[in-house]
Amino acid sequence: VAVRGGVAEFLAGDLADPDVRGGLADLSGGWIRGLGEGVLAGVAVPDPAGAVAGVAAGGDTQPGDAVGGAGEKYADRILVDAAACTMHMPNNVNNFSDFFAGIHHVINAGRVTRPDQPVLPNYRYVPVAYHSRASSVRVSGSPLKRPNGQYQQPGHEAPVFGPCQRLDYEIELGVWIGQGNDIGEPIPIGSASEHIAGFCLLNDWSARDIQRWESAPLGPFLGKSFSTFVSPWIVTTEALAPFRCAQPARPAGDPKPLPYLWDAADQAQGAFDISFEVFLLTPSMRAAGQGPHRLSRSNALSLY
Repeated sequence: VAVRGGVAEFLAGDLADPDVRGGLADLSGGWIRGLGEGVLAGVAVPDPAGAVAGVAAGGDTQPGDAVGGAGEKYADRILVDAAACTMHMPNNVNNFSDFFAGIHHVINAGRVTRPDQPVLPNYRYVPVAYHSRASSVRVSGSPLKRPNGQYQQPGHEAPVFGPCQRLDYEIELGVWIGQGNDIGEPIPIGSASEHIAGFCLLNDWSARDIQRWESAPLGPFLGKSFSTFVSPWIVTTEALAPFRCAQPARPAGDPKPLPYLWDAADQAQGAFDISFEVFLLTPSMRAAGQGPHRLSRSNALSLY
């Protein structure tokens, strides 16, 4: 069972119905307004949306069960068979910043390009990120077209142009921002969590050969902006509360973050103990009766 909450193709018409919106009001408050408009900005966070999250996650919930307040009257229109849903983007994406936040990823990538200095000095002090292309963000499962670009072949000085030969994935934790801030008005690190509307899985597709050739001196461009997939579901911060934990201790010798990045409460409960795994399952593997093959696994505690 799925809650019609911003991702199903028939959602817009239902949310336009004032009776249905009224029935959902007790369940979700500002979330249904935000999702119906495709905009999370302006939705107060934290905003529990507890009943909606509970119904979406509750495997024992049936369309006839009470879903809270006036929503029970419209249960047959609020709850639908998940298998009958065509999933869409959970929200509009107006801006997209990609953080180089996995310390092991930084070290491994640095060993390839700078074996003598895998981690540059600034990384241990300042959050490193770049703005990517918001218009290229798609819902998970969308068709992926291999990008064309320039890349350098081994043993050749001049590049060639053609389809990417080293298409790669990156599993990431997507963070959806709700309220945000006005230009020039910083958000204190201790208040940052109040602006997080929720989280999702994210696959940042990467054209490694194109990326490596074009990155000097300003960083990646087309090799990292041709397609990014996000899950159609936004997982609320309340749903992830059981996985909150203390920030991991920094490696010996690493500097403490500057004061504007340090908050005692964030250090005590600002991290998430969430495991990530990536599996590969091809049509030929299915035909042969083989199960998925695990490519990698990680944990959100590896974020630096």
